[in-house]
Amino acid sequence: MNQLKAGVASVNITPPLGLELSGYGFGKIRGILDELYAQALFLDNGEEKIIIITTDLIGLNHEYVNNVREAIKAETGVQKDHILLCSSHTHSGPATMFLRQWGKIDREYIRCCEKKLIGAAVWASRNFAPAKIGFGKGLIDSISYNRIWKGGSIDPEVGVLKIDRQSGDMMAVLINFSCHPVNLHSYGNLVSADFPGYARRIIGKVKGDICVFYTNGAGGDINPVGDTNNIIYAERNGTILGCEALTIAEQIRTTSNANLWSKTKNVRIPLQKLPSKKALKKARQKGIDELKRIMKNRSSLRDAIGFNIAMQNAKLDIEWAEDALKEVEKGQPDKYASIELQAMGINNLTMVGIPGEVYVDIGLGIKRNSQSDYTFIIGYANGCIGYIPTREAYKIHAYETAIRKVYGVYPFSPTVGEIVMDSAKELLRSKDN
Repeated sequence: MNQLKAGVASVNITPPLGLELSGYGFGKIRGILDELYAQALFLDNGEEKIIIITTDLIGLNHEYVNNVREAIKAETGVQKDHILLCSSHTHSGPATMFLRQWGKIDREYIRCCEKKLIGAAVWASRNFAPAKIGFGKGLIDSISYNRIWKGGSIDPEVGVLKIDRQSGDMMAVLINFSCHPVNLHSYGNLVSADFPGYARRIIGKVKGDICVFYTNGAGGDINPVGDTNNIIYAERNGTILGCEALTIAEQIRTTSNANLWSKTKNVRIPLQKLPSKKALKKARQKGIDELKRIMKNRSSLRDAIGFNIAMQNAKLDIEWAEDALKEVEKGQPDKYASIELQAMGINNLTMVGIPGEVYVDIGLGIKRNSQSDYTFIIGYANGCIGYIPTREAYKIHAYETAIRKVYGVYPFSPTVGEIVMDSAKELLRSKDN
């Protein structure tokens, strides 16, 4: 292992007013509760280089991520499979990826954001210094719960990566925690990083000008305590998380030696057949009838947001049925979705990047089979294909199994969770090959 060098950068990616929020049918942004950021971490041990970029966004598609990686590689020389780009999945941010009827993407904003992500990575790679690194973990079981099964699994682990300067001063902290950041959700149509933003600011108040990264784990079926539209709980949960992360960070011993590696694996996810033409036409008509009913009974809906959501859900059903009909008319050969898994290692830490909303039991299964002392599951990494539920979720027709139509046309096979978990385990086993 060789002497570690590290560089960090942070860039403001707060959108202007008037853009559409994403995460549900919320409508346009009316104000800024707190600003959104992207952060870049560059690590170099003289033999390998890696870059981690975190964003306060709902998600990004793989093609967009690939363009960013290509540009960063051209500017820095860091290989594409050594770059990890992830999102926090805040539902109080702008539309940045395709979600059917859930926010129109502003192309000017997304192009600007792309330049900022590239710029942050390049800045971090050119402004590095000798550094030390270490890892720790703690537990919080009071800020999250399983929204599918009462008393079901959560992942209470708070993973922390700490970067120190050679002097011993703290330079950066990366937090890993599994939970949907939806305490604010559609709160007044205001932009916010949600509870992770509060966690970041708590650490900043104590430590001053350090870079605080947030990575979401396997929180596909995990919600924060206090649920949505609740600024009090956003602050509460973020404060608890930030304090725990800082407590862990202060106890981590860091070393200037660093072994770095990164690998990716392409995985094929089988897709289910679509319903018959007759069933799809019936679904389309049902959506049309629902749309008429909503318009007729608009006054009975409790508020404008309720009206907009009801309208967009009906439009979602219509649009999906029409797209599905086009696919059926073309014929339905066996279809697969291709995704990229990534494993990135730093000494006794392994990070597993998965491009989706991963159910917690899948993440826990990967952790149990990891040989590393510390394992961080990073969801919404290098893209987002939608929810990755367990087979049990399909048996009970959980919300996450039905909402696939927001992300695409074809539903996943109920084996999707097992395939992702087994492929991640295989990727971890192959890291020394």
